Amino acid sequence: MGPGDDSSGQPRRRGRPKKQKKVFVPTQEKPEHPVVAENGYQERTDLTGVHEDIYRRVVELFTTVIDDDARQWQITQAIFEHVLLHLDAERRGLAITYAKLMPAREDGVHSLVEVTMRGNYPWTFALENHTYLGSTTLAGNTAMLDRLQTWDNFSESERSQVEIDEFERSACAYPVKRAGRVAGVLIISSTQPRFFTRPMTCQAVIEYAQLLSLAFREHEFHPFSLLNLRPMPNLKWQRAEISHSYVNRIIACVRQKGISRQEAELFVRRDMEAEFEEIGQLHLQQRLSHEERSEQK
Repeated sequence: MGPGDDSSGQPRRRGRPKKQKKVFVPTQEKPEHPVVAENGYQERTDLTGVHEDIYRRVVELFTTVIDDDARQWQITQAIFEHVLLHLDAERRGLAITYAKLMPAREDGVHSLVEVTMRGNYPWTFALENHTYLGSTTLAGNTAMLDRLQTWDNFSESERSQVEIDEFERSACAYPVKRAGRVAGVLIISSTQPRFFTRPMTCQAVIEYAQLLSLAFREHEFHPFSLLNLRPMPNLKWQRAEISHSYVNRIIACVRQKGISRQEAELFVRRDMEAEFEEIGQLHLQQRLSHEERSEQK
C-alpha cells in the first residue's frame, strides 16, 4: 500500500486544504497586545457596556419600594456597588460620587454639595466630608454645560482649569437629569491616567447617571437656567475646615434654635456655603494674580 492509499487499498483523494476563516477583533475593544501607558499602567481593554442585570435591579426597586427615602437609598447603593465591581474589578482605585444642587439663592444655585460616595482604596469606602463643588470643578462644568466632561492628568492644559481630588488621575462626570431638568452630577474618579479615554467607558458613566435619575423625586430636579455656580475653595482646604467645625456647628445650631439635627444640618450647610463662596472668590483672585505675575517674569 502506497503513501497515497488508505487502509482499504483505494487511492486517497487529496482535496484542497480548507481556508481558515479570519476572525476580526476590533482593536478598540480587544487589541492583540495590551496597551501600556507611559507610567506603566496597563490600559483597561475589557470594559463593556452597562450590564443588563443592574437595569433590572433598578427598575425592580423603582416599581416596588414604596417609601421615597428608602427607594432613593436602595437605588443609589445598587448602582454604586455595581460601578465599583464593573469598572474596578481589579481594585486599582475608583471612587463614585453624587453631588446634588444646593438650594437656590435669590440669584440662582451657587454650588453642588457631595452627598453620597463609595470608593475602593486609596479612597475611603464612604463619604466623610460633604465638600462644595463650584464653577472651578469638573462637576460644576458638567452641570453648567449640560454634557459629559472628562479630565486626565496627561492633559496639562486642563489641569489648572478644574479642582483635582487628592488621588485622582482621571475623572468623568455627567449630569443626573430628567426631562431637561437637573438634580445633580455623577462623578467617577480613577487612580489610573487615561481611564476614560475609551468611548465605551464614558458611555457607561452616562448610562449610570441616567439610571441614577430614577432614585430622585420630581421636585429635586431644577432648570439648568437656575445654575449660577461660584468658585469654591480647593477640596483639601474644605475637608480640613469641615472636619474641624461641621459637627460642633450642628450641635450649636440644635441648641440655639431648638430644632432637629436634620434641620440644623440644612442651616449649617447653607451658612458654610456662603462662607466658602467668599473664601473661594478670594483664593481665585490670589491664584489669578500669581499666574499673571509668573507670566510677566
